[in-house]
Amino acid sequence: MKGPNLKLVQLMASLSINHKNLAKVTGVSPELISDICAGKTQPDVEKAIAISQALNVSVEDLFGDQPEHHLKCRDCGEPIGVIWGEIMDDANQVSCVTCFGRIIQGELDPAGPRNG
Repeated sequence: MKGPNLKLVQLMASLSINHKNLAKVTGVSPELISDICAGKTQPDVEKAIAISQALNVSVEDLFGDQPEHHLKCRDCGEPIGVIWGEIMDDANQVSCVTCFGRIIQGELDPAGPRNG
């Protein structure tokens, strides 16, 4: 798996379920759920079934191919890999780490992109 399991993270957020609550319902440790969310590991079949049943989705929907999210920096135009928490309603307003640092330093205008 590449990167975090955004499907699982988003579904848990939409249902207001945290790692501990999902662990209690599924019998899967909160640490393993955290690692699955972060994309550090994949669950075995038994745990994948338990998690998907608890969330009322299919195993395929939850653990199938994850979409790749690529955004471009609003300031320099370079591609940005998305990590959880970065997905925004207005993806055109995302700055890369380098440009964000330049905004903090006062080198770039925080109100608008410099990219042409």
